[in-house]
Amino acid sequence: MDPEQLPVAEKRLLNAPVETLSWSGLTVKVKDGKTGQPKTLVDNVEGIMQAGECCAVMGPSGCGKTTFLNVLAQRPIKAAHVSGQIFVNGAEVPSNVFRHVTSFAQDHDIFISALNVRETLHFASRLAGIPRGDEAETRVDTLLEAFGLVGLRTRRVGGGISHGQKRRLTVAKQLVTGPGILFLDEPTSGLDSVASCHVVSHLRQLAKRTGLIVVCSIHQPSTSTFSLFDKLLLLSAGKTHYFGPINRVVDYYASIGVTIPERANPADFLLELVNTDFAQNEAAVPERERVAELASLWGISALRQQNAGVIASARVTPELAWDAGSKPSSPGRLAVLTHRTFIKSYRDGLAYTLRLAMYTALGLLAGTIWLQMDRDQNSIQLLINALLVSCAFMSFMAVTYVPAFIEDYRQFRLDRCNGLYGAGSFLLSNFVVGMPYQFLFSSAFSVLFYWLGGCRASAGAFFTWISWLFLNLIAAEGVVILSVAIIPNFVGALVITSLLNVIAFATAGTLVPPSQLNVFYKYGFYYWNSQGYVFRGMMATQFDGATYSCGAGCHCRYPSLPDQCHISGETILDQYGIKMADQGQNVGIVVAIILGYRVAAWALLRMRD
Repeated sequence: MDPEQLPVAEKRLLNAPVETLSWSGLTVKVKDGKTGQPKTLVDNVEGIMQAGECCAVMGPSGCGKTTFLNVLAQRPIKAAHVSGQIFVNGAEVPSNVFRHVTSFAQDHDIFISALNVRETLHFASRLAGIPRGDEAETRVDTLLEAFGLVGLRTRRVGGGISHGQKRRLTVAKQLVTGPGILFLDEPTSGLDSVASCHVVSHLRQLAKRTGLIVVCSIHQPSTSTFSLFDKLLLLSAGKTHYFGPINRVVDYYASIGVTIPERANPADFLLELVNTDFAQNEAAVPERERVAELASLWGISALRQQNAGVIASARVTPELAWDAGSKPSSPGRLAVLTHRTFIKSYRDGLAYTLRLAMYTALGLLAGTIWLQMDRDQNSIQLLINALLVSCAFMSFMAVTYVPAFIEDYRQFRLDRCNGLYGAGSFLLSNFVVGMPYQFLFSSAFSVLFYWLGGCRASAGAFFTWISWLFLNLIAAEGVVILSVAIIPNFVGALVITSLLNVIAFATAGTLVPPSQLNVFYKYGFYYWNSQGYVFRGMMATQFDGATYSCGAGCHCRYPSLPDQCHISGETILDQYGIKMADQGQNVGIVVAIILGYRVAAWALLRMRD
């Protein structure tokens, strides 16, 4: 069909002129955990797809379907040696171009749970560079209708839709970005036969109208669903048993002496034919040999030779001019991500609302424990303890941000693989949205604790106190983000965050003076410990210019002022090595530490690309 005759909502699907997708010699090897020997997961697989075609990748469990799909989609596979070539329009293309013209849907659903169904598609569309307006809204509405999600459009993904509905939303989300090639890993998992057929039918119709290439792994499709595909790639133990048109499957197997019953589901028959999962004992040796022979027969078949010729001819096709389509600018991406993150922030109770309640309760608790401290020497150590607890516990409680950020991280990994945005935009949007909340947390804690505890009654000291706590919380959240970047799962990130906070608390120079810290802790942690600088800043807000009475009998526990029964706050600061002239420098150091955490997290995320 002429692109100009397409509906407006579908024209954007032609944002890249993909005519062919071909692959040859794709092989994936990993080291066997038991024997230590190389183990082949995908063995010399080849094939070619034309624009508008849909291919089903089938095979028994563990045959290499998902591994093959990940390699074909150029997604990284850990601890694997990958060889072979992948061509788009007969040429190898740079990874950034490949990411732009392709989209990948995993076998498990990844969403931001606080967004509703329509918002999920809307933000995916905007991040893909589709301008806001009637075209974008029409496309979203078309996909909602095509996948039976119209009645769910205002429901939140996290609690309002079923697994099967999430599967449909996953496919729709990849389509809304307008790819030229779509990879789907088990798109019908969790769907009944009717829903599966409807989803595949829509994919087929869309592919025919727009030239979209669809490659998806699928497990045990019904006869009606199976017949909707144009091509089949049948794998067993990583080896190809068939690649070609669906309507030639019966003839091919008849040519090698295998008859597919007329009334049987071809998909079920083929899966049973190449399945060796239940043929592991000695009596099953003939069955395994039969499956190996089927793979060998494919290797010498005329259809396989024909495919090889088509693949070779496609490689000499002149490379088409790439029209990468419009992508939002970096400020544009940042604006969209910030908007999405902001919506999540006020809807996700665990991310910020519950934490606000927690910090407020902590302020009330601390304020009532250190209730109205007197301005005498008996309160000096109490006040120091209160400052230490305020600084350290506020940092410790930032660990509650781990679950919310892990959800953001998983969404980022998926979007990054699909070329929507990078680590810099992701972390910057998170930082921008988080700052107002960190200030709110600091203020909520301070309003209760500061005045209940009887801290220094000065507006300047109060707002300086809040500023130090604000920096402390930003640094603590940076620790959380770095921990997730190091180990991106809940338990691992929790352990790393807790460990770093404990080390920071112990090496801040308050429990053990810096002069007594060993070389490892002094140079490894003390000098870049934000808690230590924040504690010293908070000490300065309370003791600079303050005096404390020595009480009856003038028995001063600290050096007193000349001819007075009062202790100068500067005396306390001197004992802790705190100089007022250093406070501006300390602010700069804390800001540098905050940036250091974010830059380190950015570097780790980039390393995983």
